[in-house]
Amino acid sequence: MFTFLHLQTPGFTVKLGPNNGSCDSPIIRTGDLTCSGDGSEIEIAIDGFDPRGFRFPVSGTFGFPPTTNCKWKFITEVGLRFIVGVTDTVKDTGDEIKFEDTNDDALPTLEIEVGVRKGIRPVVSTGNSVSVQLITDDTTNNEEMYIYVIAGTDSG
Repeated sequence: MFTFLHLQTPGFTVKLGPNNGSCDSPIIRTGDLTCSGDGSEIEIAIDGFDPRGFRFPVSGTFGFPPTTNCKWKFITEVGLRFIVGVTDTVKDTGDEIKFEDTNDDALPTLEIEVGVRKGIRPVVSTGNSVSVQLITDDTTNNEEMYIYVIAGTDSG
């Protein structure tokens, strides 16, 4: 039985287990993301202290849609913040992944190398929402990405 998960990034801690909720399994619940294609934001509610993972494009398919603008806004309870990361990502030269904070400010990220399965160092929001935007070029290959989000409290 899984009894404790501790994830920490500077200034932010998420603890799941006996003192902060319980987990029957170390598995993060996962799902697929859909995309409007025109940059319209799709809002996704996330419960506090419930790690979630999302794949794009949907399971069983590969390749980002060409010339597409996808934007997902993850929202949690007031008083909580997010740790957001992107992992297992393959992208083309012209594909861009951006993070926006609660107040629409860009969050700093490191660029993912082209054609290499990589991730982005996790970023921490200042409030209870964060947006991830994917802007693709006019080509499609075997691009894919996995976004993980965890809502928690400031450890300070």
